Amino acid sequence: MGITNSPISYALAGGFFQFFNFFSSNIRLNRTEEINLSFTQTFSSNWTLKFLFDHCTFKPLGDFTFAYSTSITNPGETPMLKSIFTNSQIGFEARWAYKEIMISRGHDRFRVEQSKLPVLIFSYQRGLKDLGGSDFEYDKLNLIVSHHMNTSWAGTADWYVYTGKIFGPLPYPLLDVARGNESMIYSDYNYSLMNNYEFISDVFIHSSYTQHFEGVLFNHIPLKNKLKLRNFAVLKAAYGTISNTNLRVNSIVDSEGNRTSPIYNFRNYEPYFELGYGIENIFKIASIGMVHRLNYLNLPNTRKIGINLGLNLQF
Repeated sequence: MGITNSPISYALAGGFFQFFNFFSSNIRLNRTEEINLSFTQTFSSNWTLKFLFDHCTFKPLGDFTFAYSTSITNPGETPMLKSIFTNSQIGFEARWAYKEIMISRGHDRFRVEQSKLPVLIFSYQRGLKDLGGSDFEYDKLNLIVSHHMNTSWAGTADWYVYTGKIFGPLPYPLLDVARGNESMIYSDYNYSLMNNYEFISDVFIHSSYTQHFEGVLFNHIPLKNKLKLRNFAVLKAAYGTISNTNLRVNSIVDSEGNRTSPIYNFRNYEPYFELGYGIENIFKIASIGMVHRLNYLNLPNTRKIGINLGLNLQF
């Protein structure tokens, strides 16, 4: 979709949503060839450490016009505008989940009991310039805090906070691109009414809080309590900043003088907010909800209200 995977994608999310969002109107088609290697070691019932190596080549396709200035990312080289890049990085991810119980089957691990406290995931990536033709040298720090908790009479809640900082000049597909959603399919880790590429940052924070009311309302309605329907409400927020250096890296025209696809950033220290609510546990797997965008309503092609459909498939 014109953006690279983020630690939140690897650590928490799946690929089901990405398939449907591929058909959005603002897709930025590209050819990305990746090599991903990882080694995971569990040291105790609480700690897991993962070592990572990623190598990719990126090329925009079709109507997706993109260019970055090598005079900023590679000041020692001949200045030019490039649309294709190669990137190699190494990193590690440390995960702490207090008294979480997992079972292993082959290469897969399945959670059978949630952590008693918020789960912490810290990751670091280092860009390796010249390795395999890599174009960039940078550092990325990320922290994810997530939790599933009991909220007494109100039911249960799921929340996460994902924050990070990127050191070094990079083209925007390697920065933090807030995950928009131009489909009706709901994703916990995307913003339902945010358009793709609305917000680009190199210092960022994303958060989500979902309250599952279980049977608080429907259990008191005759007949409907037999359907075991459940209510939920969700609040999501995002904020970030981008340095002047990274603004200059990403050119407004490509090497042939064509105007590049636009990118945006947060303004006036104002976070993005959206609020949703609906019904879940429909036939035990489906949900339907309404979502409202609370601000940034004057941007182009803004959607103020929408409907989400969700599936929760567990095997």
